[in-house]
Amino acid sequence: MKECENCPYCVKCDGHLVCINKSSDNYDKYIEEIPECDVFKTGKLAADVENHPERFDFSAQVEKDSDPVNHPVHYTNRQHECIEEMITAFGMQAVINFCVCNAWKYRYRADSKGKHDEDMAKSDWYMDKAMELQKEMREEQLHA
Repeated sequence: MKECENCPYCVKCDGHLVCINKSSDNYDKYIEEIPECDVFKTGKLAADVENHPERFDFSAQVEKDSDPVNHPVHYTNRQHECIEEMITAFGMQAVINFCVCNAWKYRYRADSKGKHDEDMAKSDWYMDKAMELQKEMREEQLHA
């Protein structure tokens, strides 16, 4: 679909644009194979794209559907969520340390950015993730 070219869930892979939205039935398909976006609900076929009566605003839809605390689009728009790739790349302890530092950062600046509640929720998310990973590490050590 032509609209896919502007979608944040579309990436170039092997010379083709591919849908990477995990909640879409079109996930992992080339955009030239997608007749209709099931997530953004354009309801129009690709062949008729130039004659759309309305222009679909992908960024507004992504903003509407985004969860800025638990699953921000900019961390979930690839095959694997960012934090999971970090565990693979840097190891569990490094990511635990990262999470604790990020939790501190969000708490420290919560009153400065005008998004106090959101920053505190993000801080809680990172602290919860650190605690979850610590528990997972302890369980792995017990079973090793």
